Amino acid sequence: FGWTTKPSTAAPVAYTEYSVDGEPRGGVMELTAEFGPMPPCWTVYVLVDDCAGTVARAASLGGRACHGPFEAPGVGHIAVMNDPQGAMFNI
Repeated sequence: FGWTTKPSTAAPVAYTEYSVDGEPRGGVMELTAEFGPMPPCWTVYVLVDDCAGTVARAASLGGRACHGPFEAPGVGHIAVMNDPQGAMFNI
């Protein structure tokens, strides 16, 4: 795919970034016990203006935060979420 990899300094866990032409396009990390019952998966990130507010709104609609929100230095706040049917996504 023409990807390059480097260890991320933004994540609070060991995380490897995948880049194309120097632009981050993805990453991979080990799922540890702190992530709860999250199965291995590929997932997407959705950019939101207010991470904590979006987590609260999602919870009011039947979703839940599996992990976070937490601060990823240089990136912002991130939360790993489940929608009401259990599908995973990140904000």
